[in-house]
Amino acid sequence: MPSSRIKLKLLSRLCVAYFSVVILSIVVSHKGLGLLHFSSRVAYFLFAPLIALAIYKANINFNRLIFSMKLSLILVGVVIYYQYLTKDYNEIDWILSRGILPILTTIMLTFSWVNINHENKYNFSLTLVSSILALNIITLGDGCSAFLSLIILSVLFIFLNAKSLVNKYRYKILISVLILTCTSFLLTHSNLTNRFSTAIEFLSLLSENGYSTEDLHTPIKGKSDEITNIRLAMYKGGLLAAKDRLIFGHGYRNTTAPASKFVGNKKLATQIAKHSHLHNTFINSLVYGGAIALLTTLALLLFPLKKFWQSLRAKNNTKYAILGTLLMSSYA
Repeated sequence: MPSSRIKLKLLSRLCVAYFSVVILSIVVSHKGLGLLHFSSRVAYFLFAPLIALAIYKANINFNRLIFSMKLSLILVGVVIYYQYLTKDYNEIDWILSRGILPILTTIMLTFSWVNINHENKYNFSLTLVSSILALNIITLGDGCSAFLSLIILSVLFIFLNAKSLVNKYRYKILISVLILTCTSFLLTHSNLTNRFSTAIEFLSLLSENGYSTEDLHTPIKGKSDEITNIRLAMYKGGLLAAKDRLIFGHGYRNTTAPASKFVGNKKLATQIAKHSHLHNTFINSLVYGGAIALLTTLALLLFPLKKFWQSLRAKNNTKYAILGTLLMSSYA
């Protein structure tokens, strides 16, 4: 069993703890029977240690794993770019969804760089091609979160690899290609830069004294971003709602209704109440499960991250440690 193996004990305990917190939040919601069927959606946490055990025992070829990521990015990138050239933007089939694909692409892209120090010229060329096509997906998706994740994970990757560079010339080529590609795509796709500027303006308003969620529905300088409005109101309303039931929370899948009560604008509050979650893992956990759920969620992030960081500092399985660090950071 996974719990009997030292290397998988931590994962087993964290997964069981998270599942237990979800069950507790279902009980706290006073809608146990109505919500019990949702427990199957988080039951995969109980199977995660078994999956980890299977991976642990399997002899996975690391180079082939990275190669498959690059090939996937190229195939998906070609499909999306072809649709962009031949169809109207709103008709593009994003395979998963416009929100999910760019984020998943960001994670796979940074993972595909892990073995760059030991790649031959063919694989490095493949890295450059897959990176360019992946960046096109990210910018076409117009998602601020995906692009911010790309920046954060890229900086983290550079930092983690700073002391283990084998070919600094190759490293400079990759960074140069990424910067030039990002710049050209951002200049071509203005929607993403417009969303960033709108979000910054909204955030500046949130920091002002006496600013309320009623103002979130007012356009700034003639611009209006409905998604930004809703998300910022969700976050603020969620944090205010969490204060009412700080320890155990409001119950599983009961986050948007409590958060909407703290939104002054009725139209905006109605829109928030229609959502199933608050679109932020940590705030969502705090509202539905209180401090207990939030601490458990943070433990899922920080404890494995600590293990990978310790392995990285000890220079044990460096490429796996970097991959694990990037994985946990992308979760954050």
